[in-house]
Amino acid sequence: MPPYKKLLKDYEAALIDPFDYYGAALYDSYFTKLVILRKTKNSMAAYDYDAECIYFINEEGRLDAKIALFDKGLTKPLKNHMIPRIQKVVDAYYENDRDKMLNVLLKEKLISDALRKKADEKKK
Repeated sequence: MPPYKKLLKDYEAALIDPFDYYGAALYDSYFTKLVILRKTKNSMAAYDYDAECIYFINEEGRLDAKIALFDKGLTKPLKNHMIPRIQKVVDAYYENDRDKMLNVLLKEKLISDALRKKADEKKK
C-alpha cells in the first residue's frame, strides 16, 4: 500500500485543521454547545454554559479572548437570566472599554468585588 506508507513518515500532510477549514462557523454548529451572543464582521462572541465562560472568536475561528465567570469570591452565584446579563459584558467588550466591562461584570454579579479590585491593581 504505497500511498499509505508515506503517512507513517509525514502524517501532518494528511491532517486538516478544522479551524482553518471551517473558521468561526465551527462554533456555530452541532459540534459545540455555545450560545452565540453577537456576530460582527471580524468576530463572534459566544457563551459556554458548561465552562461558564464568554469566548470571543475571530473570523479564522481562533480564540481572541475568554472571560471566565463566577470566581471563587462569589459565595452565592446567580445563574438565572444569563443571556441578557452577559450581553451587556459583550457590548462593553466590543466598545473596547475595559472599565465599563469590569463594572458590568460586577454589577451583574458575574464576578466578585475582590476580583474587580484585583483587576484594578493589575492595571496600575
